Amino acid sequence: MINEDPNGSIIGYNQKNKMDIYVQSLKFFLSNNSHTYKLLSLIKSNMNNVVEDCSKSDILKSEELMRYGFNSYLDKIESAKNYAESKGAKFFHFLQPSLFYKDTKYSEYEKEIMAKSPLGLNECKIYQNRVKTGYAYYSQNYNKISHSINTYNLTNILDSSDKNEEYFFDNLHISSTGNRIVAHKIYDVLVQKNVFN
Repeated sequence: MINEDPNGSIIGYNQKNKMDIYVQSLKFFLSNNSHTYKLLSLIKSNMNNVVEDCSKSDILKSEELMRYGFNSYLDKIESAKNYAESKGAKFFHFLQPSLFYKDTKYSEYEKEIMAKSPLGLNECKIYQNRVKTGYAYYSQNYNKISHSINTYNLTNILDSSDKNEEYFFDNLHISSTGNRIVAHKIYDVLVQKNVFN
């Protein structure tokens, strides 16, 4: 979804792109610690008026990528299901929550996480947009397959919980409180499906 390589991996991407990751890490550090860097970035962004242009061109491109990526994701889920069932196991798949895709408003802390995320720092916000729109696309299409593959969409499970609780450490990792809610939901599904009998 982000790296345009559904068959790749985070580790493989990181190993192949060490220099780019180093430069991004440096930019991330400077954007959080250097007022001069922030000012220069803002000037560059305003002079080139790139925010809007980059977003428009990327949205058209990402629709095809999301469809391709989701179909690859679905193939992996179906392969895992077939393998599990061939060994006599029951198969379940749960789509986990992400800070980049929520149905409710973001808390101040969550807004801060997203603003300081490396995905949100470049002036075009291309990666952040891809994750947001990609997760929404995956979530919507994931719901369409739930009847045939035994899948459960938990992307919004934390939205209806205690509004005073912060459930995310960063854009993808949830706290122990959030994990407890997710674990209870998974357990409820397994009990409902008589997995423990």
